[in-house]
Amino acid sequence: MGKKHKDKKHSDRVSNLKIAPKRTLRVTPTSVITLVGFLVALLIFWPRVTVEFTDPVDPANPLSSKVTITNATFIAPLESVTVALGLCQLATDPLEIDPHLPCNTSKVASFVQPSWTHHYLAADEAYGISFGDIFAPPPNGRISGADVSAIVIYHWWFIPFECRTTRRFVTRKQEDGKLHWFPQPLDESSR
Repeated sequence: MGKKHKDKKHSDRVSNLKIAPKRTLRVTPTSVITLVGFLVALLIFWPRVTVEFTDPVDPANPLSSKVTITNATFIAPLESVTVALGLCQLATDPLEIDPHLPCNTSKVASFVQPSWTHHYLAADEAYGISFGDIFAPPPNGRISGADVSAIVIYHWWFIPFECRTTRRFVTRKQEDGKLHWFPQPLDESSR
């Protein structure tokens, strides 16, 4: 009798248990709109930095060019903006740079001036530097080519980690015999 009584108590407890309904993830129009809105907001506020080289002020010296860094972000400012120039190759006459030589921009010698550090760039604001601040043309020679990188290090306005943008530029001699800067893709080893 004791065993039947025990089994009855057990079956009463089992029958009183409620089975929870299975929860499924439902895709509603509201959840889709929320997700799309979040992605659009992220794209709007995501930092975008542009780096542009101007033509040389002195056509005989490509290092007389200016480098302009612009915060192309729609609204958000960039903080602690620091600019460095990396040197992959620099040649003087009669030597030429090797256009096929790989350049790992993350491992090249980088040069920074104290005046190039810790800037604040609001949306659409720009900051410019000059190669002449670091490099002087050789006294008895003429620069025949250069392969350089501009490295921009910054903090996003509300995220404390460091972001980095690197752009590589190479000189090419044009029909007029003058050197002009052209953007160059980063090598795989630099990414």
